[in-house]
Amino acid sequence: MEKEEVILSMEGYVQKAFKEYQHKQPTKPFDAPTKYHKPEFGQKVQYERVDKSQPLTAKKIKTIEEVCGEFLYTSRAIDNTMQHALNELCIAATKGTQETQEELEYFLNYCATHPEA
Repeated sequence: MEKEEVILSMEGYVQKAFKEYQHKQPTKPFDAPTKYHKPEFGQKVQYERVDKSQPLTAKKIKTIEEVCGEFLYTSRAIDNTMQHALNELCIAATKGTQETQEELEYFLNYCATHPEA
């Protein structure tokens, strides 16, 4: 029996999205799609992180939603490491705070570091 394989690729997709959203290449590499939030061991109760940053404008929230939509297909078909980050961004975009914007920037920097998964 002959071995067959399928190779999926979307070359240039990330660079095209960066041009559309005017995102600059990061100066240092980002090797994780989301920031690491250290748990506080030793406490009896682990409290959920509460986002108390400033709310975003409707235009910025719409941009976050558009970026999530832009990367949704590529995360499903090509690079599934993005899926958790996109899910968290989509959930956070409903409230849209400054922290959500920072998480989006972090995610885009990860995509810039690993454009062709």
